[in-house]
Amino acid sequence: EYLMDGLLGKAQQLFGFSPSIVFYDLSNTYYTGRISSSELLRYGRSKVKHCPLVTLALLLDGSGFPRDVRILPGNLSEPATLELFVAGYAKERPTIIMDAGITTKKNLTYLESKGLDWVSIERTLCPAVPDRKPDASFVSATGNEHEVWELERKDKRRRVQVVSRARKVIGDRILKRRRDKLEQELNDLANGLQKPGSLKNYDKIVEKVGRIKEKYLLHYQYDIEVIEDEGTLNAKSLHWSYNKNYQVASKASGSYVLTTSHTDWQAEELVAKYHQLGDIERTFRSLKSELGLRPIYHQKDDRIEAHLFISVLAYYGVHVIRTKLKEAQIDDSWDTIRSELSTWLRQTSELPKTKEQSIMTEKETRWTDYQKEVAGLLKVKKGQYRQWRKNKMKV
Repeated sequence: EYLMDGLLGKAQQLFGFSPSIVFYDLSNTYYTGRISSSELLRYGRSKVKHCPLVTLALLLDGSGFPRDVRILPGNLSEPATLELFVAGYAKERPTIIMDAGITTKKNLTYLESKGLDWVSIERTLCPAVPDRKPDASFVSATGNEHEVWELERKDKRRRVQVVSRARKVIGDRILKRRRDKLEQELNDLANGLQKPGSLKNYDKIVEKVGRIKEKYLLHYQYDIEVIEDEGTLNAKSLHWSYNKNYQVASKASGSYVLTTSHTDWQAEELVAKYHQLGDIERTFRSLKSELGLRPIYHQKDDRIEAHLFISVLAYYGVHVIRTKLKEAQIDDSWDTIRSELSTWLRQTSELPKTKEQSIMTEKETRWTDYQKEVAGLLKVKKGQYRQWRKNKMKV
């Protein structure tokens, strides 16, 4: 706790921000190896099957720097963890920005009872975009066009629907691809009823349709009917059609609904604040991969905690670099920065001269324009060596 407070204080001195907004998010890492008696390693929901998990919960300042970190058992429910963090920051009255997985009625009621403001994305299916002109429109810092519709203001809660042009293009493409795949499977199943050697048993056809529904979560947009062939055990035909949800989903594509207690914020400010959570989540992906969060091989809880906390410290270093570059309008992801700097290498050769002395030579690759700019912003000089090596080096 003291270490995190000290690091945040140093970051405030470097970049001059004041903590008024916090982001809350969780991630997990999986364990590979022999199962031990650890209190942290627990089976939970994850894409990595048959592996026990450990949960990393982070409370981040609006600047993206970690304020608090907790390492929790892998089977802990995400929404239930919010109160563990927020209770210690209620006096500061920050605005809590969180993802849909944390947004439950219980959590929102708790935040309101503590007098804390919040911003989140809705957990439910997005409604169709209203058939009227948007209440606000703006272009974000990244050049993306946004349109916003005010949906509802009730009990100090505000709902707005946001459409991003770039997000709609991607959303339409993804929606069409998923619909095409679902319809193709239904057509293949229906056409097979007329072909020898194909599946025809009524119960198995119904079971197959059920599996298709489980596979494609957008099946609610279709009415699917399997007709039994009387007097036999087979299906006579399979029919499907679009229902009203099909058009709703088409109109809602690329949009999302934000809900907040801030009834006075401008639409542009509200969207920008929520989008910061997405930026932090992208850096989270680096935490899981390049910074070594996943997987873990330790069986003892104290070693597991040390592993995860070291990864958080590495994240801190990454965010210092990204924040420094953002000041110069370089808003690249950490993955892009790593890729651009990957050719920045130094080769060191050391040849013994005597028992006490050696000859050392260092050769550095030629910097690209991008690397020169980054080096200048981070105050890294070409040919900069450690002081303890200067006494030995002779060129």
